[in-house]
Amino acid sequence: LINGDYTLTPSRAGYQFDPPTRSVTVSSANLTGKDFSGALLVAYVRQGGNNNQDGSSWNAAKSSVQQAIKVTAPGGEVWVASALYYERITVKGGVALYGGFLGNETSRDQRDWRRNPTTLDGNPIVFGILGLTTGNMVVFEDDSEAPARSRMDGFNISRGRASSPDRGGGIHCKSRSAPAIANCWIGLNHAIGTGGGIGCASSSPTICASSAAQASAGF
Repeated sequence: LINGDYTLTPSRAGYQFDPPTRSVTVSSANLTGKDFSGALLVAYVRQGGNNNQDGSSWNAAKSSVQQAIKVTAPGGEVWVASALYYERITVKGGVALYGGFLGNETSRDQRDWRRNPTTLDGNPIVFGILGLTTGNMVVFEDDSEAPARSRMDGFNISRGRASSPDRGGGIHCKSRSAPAIANCWIGLNHAIGTGGGIGCASSSPTICASSAAQASAGF
């Protein structure tokens, strides 16, 4: 490069970069220390995927919903193929999760969450082996500063058992979170405090076309 001032703008299909640009000055030296962090606009999850893959397509899908959330940009989406997933997840602010995919769709509108059930399940035997006998199945973090609201759409959420925090065995909405919860069945969850199915603390979720069934709480 010729000495002078430049603007660096990284670009890769399907990714969002932070910061989007950097201003640099070149003056008879190599340019170092100007890093960008990239995150996916859409991350993919399917049974049989591999968490060592980048999650940028169905062919490169991850096997874990949580691992896909980690590499998704705020305002981005996670597409999850129909399967039974034994994991508890924490949804960072601004990420939208969609279930009900077969694993070959190119548009979100092609999914069918009724015919292709996507389940997060807290099987006590599986989690007991791991020494994780209690926990919220889904935790929504503060999304008040995110570019979009968090969302969970097209999932079955079952067999969560909340103890700390003691509310929301199925879904726990943290303070200042305002997730949209749509097209979900939330069943067979328990909390030692309140809200066996859904527990909210200083939060304002919007719940539509969803049902909570067979939930229990300590009081």
